[in-house]
Amino acid sequence: EHACKVDEPRHLFREVSSSFYKGKPNLAKEIKIPWFVGIELEAVNGDAEILNAKLDRKVGMDHDGSLQGRAPKEMQLPPSSNEKLEQVIRHTTRIARNAGYKVNKTCGMHIHLDATTNSMMNDHNLVFRLLSTYYAIEPVIFAMLPKSRRNNKYALPLKSWIGEAKMLQMTRRPVPTINELREIWYKTRDAGNINVFRNNKWDTSRYHGFNLHALFTRGTIEMRYFNGTLNRDKIINWINFHLTIFVWVRDHFDQNVIDAI
Repeated sequence: EHACKVDEPRHLFREVSSSFYKGKPNLAKEIKIPWFVGIELEAVNGDAEILNAKLDRKVGMDHDGSLQGRAPKEMQLPPSSNEKLEQVIRHTTRIARNAGYKVNKTCGMHIHLDATTNSMMNDHNLVFRLLSTYYAIEPVIFAMLPKSRRNNKYALPLKSWIGEAKMLQMTRRPVPTINELREIWYKTRDAGNINVFRNNKWDTSRYHGFNLHALFTRGTIEMRYFNGTLNRDKIINWINFHLTIFVWVRDHFDQNVIDAI
């Protein structure tokens, strides 16, 4: 995830598959909501050669210079849904643990919820409702996380980026268009500057628990809140948590509920 010079051989780096792996809700045991989800798992102190040899080729591998430990890796799981998502989570976590990988407090887990295979990319109402909802419930999310994630410069709260007065102002006006949401997120109306920010993978706006930079650059909404884990049950629980919120926002959103929070 972080550009830096490393001594690891090139065969220990590989791109995640660009394919989408569609499952079926009736075949899933735990992830029942049909939504494509990609995951980035960070881990350290394992054997990268074993990881490379055993890991399914559709799973990406990259060096992560933000992690403290030997052979720091980010494993990138391709966008999958339902039982296909359960399978790639089970496979990747098992292989990583068998290769000796573990997590420490510098590790995180990032969940990408796809916005390209549905109408979200062009649905400014849905995107703004998601932003409003996460803005309201973030304190609850952070309360569920260890201290290392509550004071983490790679997963900052939305309130550090969009002030409360600005957010309240937006909720009292017509819903911002997608272009207006870009201007709000990148804090400029200059189209040239916005394109510069969008084309910078490591733009500072990405380092928030709820990351809209990912929407404008790769067509996902990224959740960066979580501490690192190779526990499949925890990963699946967090995915279901966010999918449930997304479905509520899409199908049952109530501004009165958000205002009450």
